[in-house]
Amino acid sequence: MKMEYKDFLKIAESVSSPISERRFLEKTDRLFAWQYRKGKKEVELPDNKIPVYLYAEACIGGMAGTGYDGTLENRPSTNPEGTLEVQRDFDYQFDSIVEKICPDILFLKYKILASIIQSTSYTTNGYYGESSIYTVLYIKLRDMWKKLIEMGLVE
Repeated sequence: MKMEYKDFLKIAESVSSPISERRFLEKTDRLFAWQYRKGKKEVELPDNKIPVYLYAEACIGGMAGTGYDGTLENRPSTNPEGTLEVQRDFDYQFDSIVEKICPDILFLKYKILASIIQSTSYTTNGYYGESSIYTVLYIKLRDMWKKLIEMGLVE
């Protein structure tokens, strides 16, 4: 299929909810590390409007807090459905894009394309000792575009 990158982005935006570089850094708690790598605390942040990542996340557990008066038990909590939830959400977005661009893709080519999917996790902490652990699946849309070209699925 003949296509330009801007057309690819339009398809991605029409069937999924891609997020910007800045939002990705904020969500995955990597903003400070990004600023540090740039060598300055007050550095211009990446654009928050251009979609850069295909992204899905779900809470997979954490710790229940002790409460404002310390009377609650600080115990671990788990969400075994979280991993399935993030996989289902991400697969839907990824598959919707692939279906629009190359509906007749062979399964083995699909697996090669899917090999660019990355994962990470992050933790949020609350004032009373509570925390939540999130698992994240993502792809940089530019990397997906390059892989589609490399595989001959778009020109």
